[in-house]
Amino acid sequence: MTLNFRIRMRFSIILFLSLAGCSGDRLSAPPIAEDKFIHIYADKIVLEEEAKLENSGGVVNLDTLYTRYQVTAPQFQTTLDYYRKDIGRWRQLHENVMNRLQELKGATMAGKN
Repeated sequence: MTLNFRIRMRFSIILFLSLAGCSGDRLSAPPIAEDKFIHIYADKIVLEEEAKLENSGGVVNLDTLYTRYQVTAPQFQTTLDYYRKDIGRWRQLHENVMNRLQELKGATMAGKN
């Protein structure tokens, strides 16, 4: 091997490792759009609370929820993990979900009148 080839090979390896290391810091976009995920997560919370009231231990089969919103369990989990990896993003999501729950509460109360 020539010296020039070795230098190029080392440079290529260092460049590859540098780029591979940097790519782990960035979070790619989640598979479920934020607005849709807010609705799904709020509905999940409601279903879990209803299950607790029905003495089923809060265990909920989320398949109907996934079907309703046309998502899969892995998509849901990947999106959830995306938000959990960044505390600021998680807090913002949580605030948006709480706002959505308030909207649902308002709609329910308006329907009772």
